Amino acid sequence: MVFKYNMTKKILAVIAATIIQICLGGVYAWSIFVPMLKKQLGYVTTQTQIIVGLTLGIFAFSMIFAGKFEKKHGPMLAAIVGGVCLYSGYFLATISGGNFTVLCLGIGVLGGIGTGFCYVCTIVVAAKNFPLQKGLVTGIVVGGFGAGAMVLTYFIKYLISIQPDVQVLEIFKFLGYINGFTILTCSFLLHYDRTSVVQTTNDFAFSFTNRDFITLFVAMFAGSFAGLLVIGNVKPISLSLGYTDDIATTSILLLSFGNMSGRVIWGFVMDKVGVNKTLIVAYSILCISAIMVNFIAPSDTLLYICLLLVGLGYSSIFVLFVNKSAQIYGVDKLGVVYPYVFLSYGFAGIIGPLIGGLLFDLTQSYVYALVFSGILTAFAASFYTIRMKENA
Repeated sequence: MVFKYNMTKKILAVIAATIIQICLGGVYAWSIFVPMLKKQLGYVTTQTQIIVGLTLGIFAFSMIFAGKFEKKHGPMLAAIVGGVCLYSGYFLATISGGNFTVLCLGIGVLGGIGTGFCYVCTIVVAAKNFPLQKGLVTGIVVGGFGAGAMVLTYFIKYLISIQPDVQVLEIFKFLGYINGFTILTCSFLLHYDRTSVVQTTNDFAFSFTNRDFITLFVAMFAGSFAGLLVIGNVKPISLSLGYTDDIATTSILLLSFGNMSGRVIWGFVMDKVGVNKTLIVAYSILCISAIMVNFIAPSDTLLYICLLLVGLGYSSIFVLFVNKSAQIYGVDKLGVVYPYVFLSYGFAGIIGPLIGGLLFDLTQSYVYALVFSGILTAFAASFYTIRMKENA
């Protein structure tokens, strides 16, 4: 009876963690706000990408502090802090009056901090509750992040259909209320049995010059850069290639579906064949599909397939690197170690969407950015393969 009770608590914790990830994942639907921000607030493309880039960057950097906070105070309190920050950020954006600096502070800084605190405690809950199936379970939980973009895209699409003149700041107000309430409610279900977590005997001393860390950092940066460049600009990319607004919006859904389903798929594959082989396949898919987006117009079907594959390849980073970190340093140190690896995502989050928007403002084309991101991904896959063979 005790076993059933404990297993029920573990399952509920994973469900709650997945729901929280869905709330966080709306950031991946950011490109749907880009036309609204430009039309209603007079922003240029670069400004819209600075906001989302700041969100993703702060998200990654805050995970370092969030990981230490979670290890000391537990996942429930970490999620509560995250939920309050996320709500406060959207509330500040709502009353900003469209001021760019205030919007950056609200959605970028406070929203990024809230996302970081919530994200780290949910992946720790997944890995520590199911250490023997951590690839699959972690994939399910972070799959919620990808699903969040789909949920938000459907909602915005429906809202615009019934209220074409809806203001973007009003949408931010709604998101603050619903996400804040949901996260705070789910936080009370987050837990893991600290006595059941296997303690590793290796002494961890973090170093930025450690060979394993450099390999993980570089590989994760490249995959994040390519994926976030497309995610942050997917709607304007589709529009720039001559597709209609409906096709561009559907493109977000297809990319988000690939991002969501891929996290579960790669988790399952990784548990079967290992991290290294899975990374090579996933990065090959990401490289080829990112470049091919430029050359498949005017076929909307091929556009959907390419963006689905971009999301699929990109999603692998959230399963592979968390599990590789646990493999190298031990699952008990995951909450402290992984945020340092995840810093690469933060740098990519700042640089990727920004470069995509900046290059478009300069050239009125996304071709150069997409080709560069594909080449960078290919380099990272090669670099990772060479370094892993050296360590074998």
